[in-house]
Amino acid sequence: LFGHFIAEKPTDSRCIDWWEQIIDIYIKLEEFSGIEKAVRQFLAFTDARTSPWIAANKGNDEAIDKARDMGERLLLYMSNRFHQTAQKLEEQQKDSEGAQPYYVKAAKDYAEFVRRYPNSPKAYIVNFYYAEILFDHLKDYKRANEQFKRVITLDRKGEYVEDAALGVIYSVEELMKQTHA
Repeated sequence: LFGHFIAEKPTDSRCIDWWEQIIDIYIKLEEFSGIEKAVRQFLAFTDARTSPWIAANKGNDEAIDKARDMGERLLLYMSNRFHQTAQKLEEQQKDSEGAQPYYVKAAKDYAEFVRRYPNSPKAYIVNFYYAEILFDHLKDYKRANEQFKRVITLDRKGEYVEDAALGVIYSVEELMKQTHA
């Protein structure tokens, strides 16, 4: 029903409320594949680079703010869920190979979060988690280095600044090893 409303009136300011209803139904059903699909559709629907809805509602601060807040919350939920699933597989089941696809998904969602919400109060922690996954699990030392530096830039006195500084050093060491290999 709500999907029909969105399809019929794709620039209506109420679309965000309808998306919220759709996603809440999947959450209540605890159907993660449905949650993921709906969240990804919502994020595409509200992507400022391509969204007719965003363009049509530019002057409606309340609707735009609600869409941004909802997107931020949902993207954080998705990335954390994938990250935690990967960690559980790795720690409890000793399945690092099975954890890898979840780390990849978490990293993609963290990257999208920092792209969309660079000024969010949560950007600091998201950048740090993203950097850790890039370094420890994806072995992408160049991007890990960039993200660790971003963590330091975001809060020079933050909880993770020392770990981020070490991450910068270790990622440079790994990059140097690759260069000299």
